Amino acid sequence: PPRLQAAARELSEERAAPVSAAAGQLAPAGAVEGGPHRPAQASRPRALPASRISRMCGQRMRATDGTEGRVVQAADPHRCRLQLSDYRLSTRSYRPEDLRATAFDPQDIILNGAPADLHGGVVRVWWQDEDRGGSWFTAVLGPPRVPRQHGWFLLSYEDDGEEEEIYIG
Repeated sequence: PPRLQAAARELSEERAAPVSAAAGQLAPAGAVEGGPHRPAQASRPRALPASRISRMCGQRMRATDGTEGRVVQAADPHRCRLQLSDYRLSTRSYRPEDLRATAFDPQDIILNGAPADLHGGVVRVWWQDEDRGGSWFTAVLGPPRVPRQHGWFLLSYEDDGEEEEIYIG
């Protein structure tokens, strides 16, 4: 009878080790090629071409774990690392899919400005003339007139007493 033949065929398919025709390897237990009960296999992310990573190098990105920095090629040509704001490299390496571009935020730069410890420091400033010549001038760094975030200084020139506020990142 047809019903008995179908049951026998089903039993023989379960006991026989199914072979994948494409790879010539044993299929996972319980999997029957093309069968209705084929288990969903976890899709492995494809490695992206190394050229995509090289195009990303130097761009500011944020990883899925929150780490943010500039993309640097890792030892593995399909992965990259992030150069942090203090120029250290991230301890982890990332796949390009794990990274998202970040928007420019001037607050990041202002927050990473030079420390106030530079107050009282003597600096030399190059002023370029219109004819591409120029001169060096000596100045002293002081606190800005209005309190601001790190990096802002009042630059006082020693020779003529002129002052200007500058930002040092």
